[in-house]
Amino acid sequence: MIGAAFQTLVFVIITTSTNAQQTVDIVKHCPSSCMCDNVERFVMCDEKQLSTVPGPLPEGTKMLGLSKNAFQTLTTATFKGIGIGSTLSSLVLYGNYISDIQPGTFAGLENLQYIWLFKNRLTRIQANTFEQLRHLTELDLSRNQLTLIENGAFNGLEELKILQLWGNHLTTLSPDAFVGMPVLGNLTLGDNLMTEIPTSSFKPLRNLTSIELLNLRITHIRANAFSTLINLEKLHIGDWPYLQSIDNQAFAGLENLQYISLYNCQLKEVPQIALQHLPNLQHLMLSNNEDLHHLKKDDFIHNTNLQALFLSNTSIITMHESPFRLLTNLQHLDLSRNKITIIPTHVFFQLENLQALNLSHNNIKELSSGVFYTLKKLTDVDLLDNPLVCDCGIKWLKALQVVKIREHFNLQGKCADPYSGTDIVQLSAQKFVCEVPQFVKDEQETIVALLGTTAFLPCKPDHGVPTPTIEWHYLDATTPEKATHYQLLANGTLRIPSVKSKDYGKYMCVASNRLGQANQTVTLAQFAPPDQSTGGSSAVAGVLITLAIIVLLVLLVLYVYKRRSYKSLRSGLYDVMSGDTENERTSISKPKEK
Repeated sequence: MIGAAFQTLVFVIITTSTNAQQTVDIVKHCPSSCMCDNVERFVMCDEKQLSTVPGPLPEGTKMLGLSKNAFQTLTTATFKGIGIGSTLSSLVLYGNYISDIQPGTFAGLENLQYIWLFKNRLTRIQANTFEQLRHLTELDLSRNQLTLIENGAFNGLEELKILQLWGNHLTTLSPDAFVGMPVLGNLTLGDNLMTEIPTSSFKPLRNLTSIELLNLRITHIRANAFSTLINLEKLHIGDWPYLQSIDNQAFAGLENLQYISLYNCQLKEVPQIALQHLPNLQHLMLSNNEDLHHLKKDDFIHNTNLQALFLSNTSIITMHESPFRLLTNLQHLDLSRNKITIIPTHVFFQLENLQALNLSHNNIKELSSGVFYTLKKLTDVDLLDNPLVCDCGIKWLKALQVVKIREHFNLQGKCADPYSGTDIVQLSAQKFVCEVPQFVKDEQETIVALLGTTAFLPCKPDHGVPTPTIEWHYLDATTPEKATHYQLLANGTLRIPSVKSKDYGKYMCVASNRLGQANQTVTLAQFAPPDQSTGGSSAVAGVLITLAIIVLLVLLVLYVYKRRSYKSLRSGLYDVMSGDTENERTSISKPKEK
């Protein structure tokens, strides 16, 4: 046993030393224009304006990066003699100027598993270009300028599982374009110039499980378009702005399909008959079909295995009859970004396994207490961006959140009225109340306005939850010209621009919500400046009388002042004439000087 343990230890040491030596060798022999890694064993020579492979390359290299250089063609000489054919598994050549690849280019690189050739200038793929790469599992030819894929272009790719061809200029594909890839599982063909689905080209791809056909110019999906893809599980169709029709047999043969996307395909109705050929469908994406205004009760009746249904941004307004009946396996339902105002109680009645419900970005103000009654497994409800009225009518939702909070119940939603912008979960249950509209002050209010000016008639009840809606009624016999003259402001105020004589009178403001209503009378009265020809005479007379009184008072003051001045003057003159001046009177009392 000791000998066996010793041998095992020696083997580990030798193996470790060998790996260390290989790591050291990669760093030691790294080309001057490249960057090398000891652990991952890569040699990265990106953005060096290279047109040939730098050498010699270190032994044991697993990944060679030559992206964003100046390669224009790949020939049989490009990788000849690089000395790493037995270990190289990944080759990165994206972002060059490669316009042609000669057959036989990859001879000697038989262990390659990944080739990234995206974002080059390839216009065609010749037959047998990759014939030697029997272990290749992923090939990325996206974002080139491909217009032609020759028959047999992918011959020899016995283990290829992923082929990326999106973002090219392909208008059609030959029936034998995909021959030679028996285990291909994932194919992308989106963002090309095809106007027809290349049905005949799919025949060799019997093991394909996922195909992506986004952003194509196809107008019609014909019958049996994918019928040869018997193992297909995911079909990505989306951003088809020109799609006009889907044949009833379009998806025939896809019994194993689990996911289909018809995102943004200008659908006006759910292709109910076409979808009935997909009994195992679990995920259905119908979002961004903005003309899909209504759902019918039988739209999904054949897809009872659905687990996720996406109907976001489809302009749905109402759902009178439940379109989700029989969808007992549904777990995720997205109805966001629509125009839904009312959710009937019965709509979600049979969704006993529903866990997540997205109703955000709609016009929902109220929710009846029975809407979520049968949704026992519901854990996520999104009601954001709805004009929710947080009154007694929605108190049950707050109670549901409180009861389920220990079960990780996630409720998202903000009140629009009366606690604008407040999260529902932040409000206490006592806040969810209802109040009849009421004006505390009952006395009539009078607003005075000049002809031709703008008048504002206020209407603001002191109580009312939900916030009352406001209506105005003209009470006087003469009806004013209201068609374009009056304007109801958001706060309930009635704005009357350029007041006319017919606008004067009594108005009734009516505040109402679903609990009741109250009213208040407001009078618009005229204020006119004095009239010079008629009513102004009395005012003038009043002014003249006032001026006369003022003049009399002034004269009286002057008279009194003058009398006092005259009396003082007369006394002075008498004293002068009698010689009894003040100085003299003063001097009498003093003794004479000797």
